[in-house]
Amino acid sequence: MADLDPFYDSTYLRIKPWEVFITDQNLTLMPATLSMVANTTEQLNAVVYPRFANNRDVIWISNNPSVADVDPSGKVTAGSKTGIATITCRAVDSARKATIRVTVKNYATPVRNVTLPKERIMFAGEEYSLKANVLPLDANNKAVTWSPQYSPIARCDTDGKLTALSKGTVTITCKTDDGNKTAPCKVTVYDTKTFENVLSYVKINTLTLEEFVKGCADYFARFLINNYLCF
Repeated sequence: MADLDPFYDSTYLRIKPWEVFITDQNLTLMPATLSMVANTTEQLNAVVYPRFANNRDVIWISNNPSVADVDPSGKVTAGSKTGIATITCRAVDSARKATIRVTVKNYATPVRNVTLPKERIMFAGEEYSLKANVLPLDANNKAVTWSPQYSPIARCDTDGKLTALSKGTVTITCKTDDGNKTAPCKVTVYDTKTFENVLSYVKINTLTLEEFVKGCADYFARFLINNYLCF
């Protein structure tokens, strides 16, 4: 169930690559808008959790079909008319719903840049998802590819998810499909949680206070176990 984090053990609706989460507590849409060129299509794929839900069907509705219409499968078709439409996705067996704002233009907005964190510190066995920031925000094609997808030091899947494997340094690069813009991220993997490594981890990764406290607590717990509690 780890793939459901941060809404672990909750019911939500996920739309990829534009995601909608429906939970008992809140509803979040990422991103809030979709930019399309006139007379093109985009596919929204809904997956309802939990997987054992009795009814996982959803209904798609557009408030402005002449600008952007949506069929029962979630396929959005932009018409020849420019403007704005709101696509609503609603779960059949509940009142939960979420919307995505669709802007239709008669021209494509090209990608001008892409950025990544310049550096990331990881410990062997740890996982972390890199997020490519594709600019401008209204660019039509934000797809990126990642390389290398495998090295002895870290593995990177097609979604940018890193898995630290062994001690060393590797540079992970993302490249935009539109314009071939690239951004590198230097990934350093430590195999032991020494005090110096933990400090580097906190400094380079700019952790929140909660993450900082957790990292320090983990280090000192290991220190006590290794030095005072071994029999």
